[in-house]
Amino acid sequence: MGLLALATAACSSPEDDFCGALEDRFDLAALQRAIDAGDDTATTRALGDLQEVADLAPDDIQQAARAVIDTLIASVRAVTGAIDPNGESTPVDTEALSTALDGISPQSAELADYARTTCGFDLK
Repeated sequence: MGLLALATAACSSPEDDFCGALEDRFDLAALQRAIDAGDDTATTRALGDLQEVADLAPDDIQQAARAVIDTLIASVRAVTGAIDPNGESTPVDTEALSTALDGISPQSAELADYARTTCGFDLK
């Protein structure tokens, strides 16, 4: 790794890391294409990208990011053959998923607002 890359990495904040991941890997269009193609491997890979985004969320957005992404992952797993990014293949608890979906709007709005105000872009 070059000196410039090391200096840039050292100056990066948790917010910058999260915003970069959110912009690059929160790719619902790619997830939709994988689902439409019936490609469980690509779907699982896209879910892994989403999981990585959640893992990078700073404290002030962690709860909302985790709720939105975990609910999205469970929703996709419930209707496809994809496995959890952590290798979990047990069936999704659809009752728990339904409850999560019923209450996810505030967290979704919080994540979208964070992307807009802190990261400087609208979610795709």
